Amino acid sequence: MENELQKALQIVQKIQKEINLVRWTPEQYHKFYGKRTINEILESKEVNYMNPCADLTFATTILLNEAGFKTKIIADELIAKHTKKPMLHFAIEIQIKGNPHTIEFQASKKVLVYKGKYSHEVSMPKLTHLKVHEFDSTKLKRTDSILTFTGIKTMGKLKDVFSSFRAKHLKASFEAMQKSDNIKLFNAVTRKKPKIEIKHL
Repeated sequence: MENELQKALQIVQKIQKEINLVRWTPEQYHKFYGKRTINEILESKEVNYMNPCADLTFATTILLNEAGFKTKIIADELIAKHTKKPMLHFAIEIQIKGNPHTIEFQASKKVLVYKGKYSHEVSMPKLTHLKVHEFDSTKLKRTDSILTFTGIKTMGKLKDVFSSFRAKHLKASFEAMQKSDNIKLFNAVTRKKPKIEIKHL
């Protein structure tokens, strides 16, 4: 099991090393969020430095799949700290010797890893939890985007899959990020070396 876990963590480290955190413009938020294919994410080697968990999760999942791991993508509907409105947070569950382990990207490309199924009490203990969704990602393709994989046709149809989440909530998240975005924060976030924190193993 140790060797399999190390193999998975090497893939995580590859993503941490190769994918850069950048500052998206407001136009890029609307153009890219949830709409880029996994190939486009990997080829660009860039994700927004604020709220990067979705892109990093999907990029990592495809590499785990290609390395032979059985995966699930987890989407957690939560109440955001800054907007007080619903938001989505993504994580990965992988099977190691038949036991689930969770891999979760956080701020500054930091990764939290723990044995067991995804738990919002472990991952997001300070936020109000609404609902967890599990997606079998073993058939995830590099040509998939977050929208196409989850079966969402447009941002206006978010509620068809995520019952508490609406396009207006995504807009509120974009606006909150734009208000918080500045060069000082960007430099502070990108100066931090990506870490992997392992809990409960």
